[in-house]
Amino acid sequence: MSFGQKLRKLRKKFNMTQENVADCIHVSRSAIAGYEKKGRQPSHEKLTAIADLFEVPVDYLLNDEKDTITLSPSRLTTNSDDELNLLLAYRSLSRSSKRDLKKYMKLLKEKDASESS
Repeated sequence: MSFGQKLRKLRKKFNMTQENVADCIHVSRSAIAGYEKKGRQPSHEKLTAIADLFEVPVDYLLNDEKDTITLSPSRLTTNSDDELNLLLAYRSLSRSSKRDLKKYMKLLKEKDASESS
């Protein structure tokens, strides 16, 4: 399976449009269409961003022999548009920003716990 086919398959499994993916990795929708249908290859930076977005190894995206990857159903569903938007925003963050957000979320959980006591 080609890179473009894998990208499309992952995008569909995550119920994302080309526009969603493009927004997350900071490219145009037509760039995503080019990756999927015209055999264009992303830069190393964008390839890494795609792998991070779908939480798959870069090797999976590049290796034509590996055509399956298992995604747990819980990762594919969200309960609301707010959750989906939050998830998409999180996936578009840098690793450093993700770490900062996790720390902030921990603080918010502690605050909520102390307020409910």
